[in-house]
Amino acid sequence: MSCPSAADSSPRAREGNAMQRITIVGGAGDMGRVIVRNLAAAHPELELVLADRDQAKAERVAATVGIRSARAVGVDVFDPGRLREVVRGSTLVVNAAGPFFRTGPPVLEACLDERAGYLDIGDDFEAADRLLAFDRAARAAGITALQCAGLTPGLWNVVVRSLADRLECVERIALAWVTGSTPKRPGVERGGRAVIEHMLHETTGMTVTFDNGRRRAIPAFRRAEIVRFPAPLGAVRVYDLGHAELATFPRSFPGLRVMRSLGGLTPPVLNGVFQGIGAAVVAGRLEWDEAVDAILALDDGGTAAPRALRAVLRGVAMQCFRREVSLRDAFALLRAGGPSSADPTGGLFARVEGLRDGRPCALEVVEVAGGGAAGGAMDDLTGGAATLFVDAFLGAEVRGPGVVAPEQAVAPESFLARAGTLMTGVSLAPREVTPGSAWGSSVA
Repeated sequence: MSCPSAADSSPRAREGNAMQRITIVGGAGDMGRVIVRNLAAAHPELELVLADRDQAKAERVAATVGIRSARAVGVDVFDPGRLREVVRGSTLVVNAAGPFFRTGPPVLEACLDERAGYLDIGDDFEAADRLLAFDRAARAAGITALQCAGLTPGLWNVVVRSLADRLECVERIALAWVTGSTPKRPGVERGGRAVIEHMLHETTGMTVTFDNGRRRAIPAFRRAEIVRFPAPLGAVRVYDLGHAELATFPRSFPGLRVMRSLGGLTPPVLNGVFQGIGAAVVAGRLEWDEAVDAILALDDGGTAAPRALRAVLRGVAMQCFRREVSLRDAFALLRAGGPSSADPTGGLFARVEGLRDGRPCALEVVEVAGGGAAGGAMDDLTGGAATLFVDAFLGAEVRGPGVVAPEQAVAPESFLARAGTLMTGVSLAPREVTPGSAWGSSVA
């Protein structure tokens, strides 16, 4: 597939020596404040605007980053007039305010109206699919909108591109991730509601998969596979869910026949929590906000309303019935009153299958990250990866204009070389495996 040549990512990127303004929508959130912190450290010459619905919290974050050009403003992304006031004059707008199936379209529309570059860390299928519909308008306006520019999707998409570039054609792609709840940390205000809404949205009702060259609807978070990760994760069960790559990869890789995107939580009992709560929402036994509140309460070590607890117990009981978890594991989590206080170790998996030299070939990358492994907490990794994409944007290394995804937007070799500074101890080195073999078969 031919790609547009690298171009300036914003019409304001060429305004001589004027201070460039980066507006971070959701700048006081879990991921947003990491991006703010990283940009302030690497680019003290930038004007950073932390736009958040909680202006007081944004002001506290701005006061800690160490540059005088950081300031906070209040904004509701669903107030079109106010949003455009905040976006106006920006070189780039970084949308770090989820859930992105709600916030993506209004923020991108404001950027197109105000001729500002756009970047988000969105990760759900609906958001990515809806933003692709703005491609023609973005091209006409000469604006580059880089979506899904976090860790996964984001950096991991570039890993997939690097694998695909080693093949003559790509026929099958499988992706999987594993993560857990980020615990409380001293001096850090927790966000989390948008993350919970996103996860519940992905795991509830129906989702899509890409099979035989077309989309197909399947129940979300039900069909499972086992991926073998390096220690300390080992073999982990992951489930099909509606991640953004299902929207962008079929467009980015012509000839793709099968695409699966899967995810799972650690400890595994958390999968049953979301399955039980999601089933109760679909059945009408829980309202959406009630379900989100219940998961937030449990995540914080508290308790939930009785009918929400019944839904959790149903989900975990079904896991036990399917022998996905033991009764001992289930009772251990319930007795603990929530996840561990340690940063969870996450996992990332990618396999690309196709033809090389006219013969079937499969390449995969399997890594662990976060916790006691590489790179730190997952919000640090996601925010750090987003910062790498912002750097590429400011350096006119992002291909545009139009709505683009990471696997289309940057040159893999140079970008992944810089990513090595983010994920220390992670090689991202591909290994050739037998086509059709068990996922993670390259792990020793």
